[in-house]
Amino acid sequence: MSSPDASASSGAGVRWSRSAPGVALIEFTRPERRNPLDVETGLRLVEILAEIEADESVRAVVITGRGGAFSAGGDIDHIARIPSRPEAETAASFATRFAVSEAIYNSAKAYIAAISGPVVGAAFGLALACDLRIGDETAMFLAPFSRMGLVPDYGLSWLLPRTVGTSAALEVALLGDRIGALDAHRLGVLNRVVDDPLAAALGAAGVLASRPAYGIAETKRLAHAAMDRPFSEGLADEVAAQARGFQQPEVQSEVAAYTQSIGNRAKTKRGA
Repeated sequence: MSSPDASASSGAGVRWSRSAPGVALIEFTRPERRNPLDVETGLRLVEILAEIEADESVRAVVITGRGGAFSAGGDIDHIARIPSRPEAETAASFATRFAVSEAIYNSAKAYIAAISGPVVGAAFGLALACDLRIGDETAMFLAPFSRMGLVPDYGLSWLLPRTVGTSAALEVALLGDRIGALDAHRLGVLNRVVDDPLAAALGAAGVLASRPAYGIAETKRLAHAAMDRPFSEGLADEVAAQARGFQQPEVQSEVAAYTQSIGNRAKTKRGA
């Protein structure tokens, strides 16, 4: 990973930098506390997402935590104080911070979570908002909300059923058991289990950043929309998106290179 450039931002337990052309790296930076997603960190994360989304040079984003922990979720001391605060104030704070998951999910850019260690509570929702999740054998997911009589947050109540199905989502959310890496992979919470998730995530992000942005954005949009509409509507949208794609200059350049490469290989085989 390259050293942070002038665009790097830090503070409040989270920072971002450019790790490679077209790739941004967001890091939680309080490993001594297992990278809590507290109020200050959550608000700074909102700002970071806005900065990255406004930067057209960034096409793929990796989110990770330093020191062998993705994030232990909300700050316990803050959670203990919430009941003493007005409901409207609490709801407004939640709405501002939880919106980062929606921003990631709806982004035209590709987001990848590189996961080691605990992914607890709010961090679970944040991770599921990402397009891909790559972890190692230490990865552990936990949704402890039901133990306090609460509901999953940071979008987890919406994202979890869409990731693992309703029945499995209820098991995870209601029982609140720890989910190890292998079970997470089996459920679809983790896409891959590797030795070095950060290296793997940065590698995948580099590949995606090198590809036409149109295809990434439209593939995400079509996949998300498919959850809530009939096949016929999805197919019609796919047809329109594919036709638009062939009119994009960046796509046209890649199509020419790809078809020429395939044609050259075919000629080589015929001549062999």
